[in-house]
Amino acid sequence: MFREPHRSSPVALGAILLTGLALSGCGGDDSDGPPDPPDSVTQPASVKARVKRKSPALLASDLGQALDLPRAEICAELGSHDCFDTHEILLGGVEPYKLRIDEPLAVPSVASPMAVDRIVLTACGERATRDFDAPAEAVLFAEVAAAGAPDAAARAAVTGRLYERLLARPASAQEIDDLVGFYDELGASAQPGRDWAQLACYAVATTTEFLFY
Repeated sequence: MFREPHRSSPVALGAILLTGLALSGCGGDDSDGPPDPPDSVTQPASVKARVKRKSPALLASDLGQALDLPRAEICAELGSHDCFDTHEILLGGVEPYKLRIDEPLAVPSVASPMAVDRIVLTACGERATRDFDAPAEAVLFAEVAAAGAPDAAARAAVTGRLYERLLARPASAQEIDDLVGFYDELGASAQPGRDWAQLACYAVATTTEFLFY
């Protein structure tokens, strides 16, 4: 007994035909033109922070090393209280024994930036004072400390050194131009070179790149 051959439905035949056409196109493009570029894919934004705030101890260590200042000489409130200890909580630290705060604040206080500004500005001022009092032994500001009105080349040299010591990288041309040009924006001052040195140091040391890691 012979069986009647199986007959595919029109839908099945259509699917087979489409599959064959699709596969036939995988062998390459016979046209002379270049292949179409792949569709660009937009990467989703990360939901996790990629930077972490430096702890008070790490901030003190990095700032002291960059400015060649012992921690006790970086900043002292009322002349005797270590600024990092005084502002421990504002700087993201903890104090489990006296204040019973054993975890950093989930959201930084509105006073946190002021504490950072206070410490960095004081530290940069201390370094500037030492360098301008003894230019021959200057750590950061030798070129500008030796001149009453430092020229652009001297300011550029100091800017490069600030980036190397604080951020451990060379300054870009734009970063150098910005700080060199900042000198011309200072108001009247009896010590323009010293004021520029302190504020240039402050500008680099309060960047996200320095305060976070």
